[in-house]
Amino acid sequence: MGAAGRTNSPLEYSSETRKTTLSALKQGQQFDAIVIGGGITGSGTANALSATGAKILLLERGDFASGTSSASSKLIHGGLRYLQQGRIFLTRDLIREREYLLRNTNIVRRIDFRILIDDYSASRTAVRFGLFLYSLLAGRPHIPKFIRNRGEYPAGIRGYFEFYDAVTDDSTLVVHNILSAVMKGSVCLNYCEVTGISAGSITEVRFTDRVSGNAFSVSGKVVVNCAGPWADSMLEIAGKPSNGARLSGGSHIVVDISHYKGMQALAFFSHIDGRQMFIIPRESVLIIGTTDSIVHSAEMRKPTPEEIDYILESARRIIPSINRDSILTSFYGVRPLLGMGNDPGKITRNFSILQEGNILSVYGVKLTDFRTASKKVAGRVARILGKKAPGNDEPVINYRRPADPKIGYYVKHECPVTIEDITRRRFPVDIYSPSSRENVIAQCKEFVQNGLLLPEPIE
Repeated sequence: MGAAGRTNSPLEYSSETRKTTLSALKQGQQFDAIVIGGGITGSGTANALSATGAKILLLERGDFASGTSSASSKLIHGGLRYLQQGRIFLTRDLIREREYLLRNTNIVRRIDFRILIDDYSASRTAVRFGLFLYSLLAGRPHIPKFIRNRGEYPAGIRGYFEFYDAVTDDSTLVVHNILSAVMKGSVCLNYCEVTGISAGSITEVRFTDRVSGNAFSVSGKVVVNCAGPWADSMLEIAGKPSNGARLSGGSHIVVDISHYKGMQALAFFSHIDGRQMFIIPRESVLIIGTTDSIVHSAEMRKPTPEEIDYILESARRIIPSINRDSILTSFYGVRPLLGMGNDPGKITRNFSILQEGNILSVYGVKLTDFRTASKKVAGRVARILGKKAPGNDEPVINYRRPADPKIGYYVKHECPVTIEDITRRRFPVDIYSPSSRENVIAQCKEFVQNGLLLPEPIE
């Protein structure tokens, strides 16, 4: 399934090689580390650990990036709102990661932003100073210029300042890390649900292949719990005390780009509660969000009607033409937060590694700083295993897609199991080009007929 060494040549990594890998697994087979969770944290950790020569197994209960890691705002940003909270060092670190990813990958690109100034934003002076600090931390200091609204935006918007951040597709970033880990020899399996963990000096992990229904048992010297909002559930399975993570849900809606004539993304503040929000042009759509509220289940998948109303009411002040009929699709992600209280905006989002025996649980990883977090997790695991820590540049993303991949390329090289894996996470027309969805599904049918894709999602 994997080959050691660093090469950009694509290897076959399909549902067929997945079957072959599972059939070759021996009961009780031992790995140095078993990573649970195939989102941005798990994929980055597996990628970084792969560079140490450790024998790695990654298990994901759904498709790679099928949870929170495909439900973000798709931004690689320097954390302007963290700067507003006085968290200068965190902002500096996020900016450094943004710049690294802009330089070293072809799946992160710059996007120009305007931050709108009105009665609900911070003052013009405060925003100017904040953006100056933002540019200073990026190593490109300049004093931003206030530009008056000349009819580009509705009355009430006095004007705006300009800055830049970056965007990516979050699920693509995950898949690239998964493939990079596989290219270095790791075993990464989607649709494999952990059903039991027996902790000890060597920990047994039991899992079920949700495609075939077959059960497996493997063992690891270290278990790295990167299950995101399901991290505490994994501890319960292992008979360990919960870390008490609170769950915060975030919603986005997607509307056609025809509602907005600008090219720049917009940052603005909701007149309802002062929360910073975004309107982000992506291909043929606008992504608008996000909410932030305490929820009680990691299984939540859709925004509530109240959250939809909140986003629409907040955004209609900027784009009056949108309404419920404008919504093409929506998505919802759940984040684990460590801390107390009912206001998710005030609960700490700090990165944390909590260890119980040889089980490490990871919380608070942001899409932007996944490399920093993954390297720290991999370094901790490497010390436990007695191996050399990953290098400064790890996790390196070695994998590269061709410039214009066809559906068959994704099927053969990126291990989708269902059509939804293609339309949502490999070639995500569900979000960026909903009108193309039926055409992509039609192209997938030949692979269904050949047994390489399942027609329906695995629930």
